[in-house]
Amino acid sequence: MAVVNLNLFGYEADGFDLAQLPPGDYEVRIVGSRLREVFKPQSEKKWEIKLGGARDQGGPSRVWTSAVELELEVLGPVCKGSRLVDTFLLGEDSSMRRMKTLALAARCANPDFIGDTAEFHGLKCRVRVQRLGGLGSRGLRSVISGYMFSSAQFGHPNRMS
Repeated sequence: MAVVNLNLFGYEADGFDLAQLPPGDYEVRIVGSRLREVFKPQSEKKWEIKLGGARDQGGPSRVWTSAVELELEVLGPVCKGSRLVDTFLLGEDSSMRRMKTLALAARCANPDFIGDTAEFHGLKCRVRVQRLGGLGSRGLRSVISGYMFSSAQFGHPNRMS
């Protein structure tokens, strides 16, 4: 036996997904959010200028960037209570377009300006889930590939549900 006293708070499990949802469309409610720092790969190559010409310094580099992480709870039609997480890299065009799509699908009060991620909390929409990956470090995982307007009625239309 070896006492190690490791503090694993703040680390993410690699290749482990508690909510392995089958591919399909699901009604969800946004139940949580956080801002975090993540590594973002950069596709452009670094070049070093030397006497006699430029020299390639290798492949893609990685930089820290901020990201919004939203937690969604599945309401149905199956896998009720399962959780999904989607991450949006701030300032990245494709992530900002996906967040705008989510803001519209979830019927945010002002989809053109999000002042606080709490504005998403409690909102409902429909998501399309796909499975990506396979053998490798991350394994097979469920990911959100699209956001749509909710197609379900939750309670009386004049009451908050």
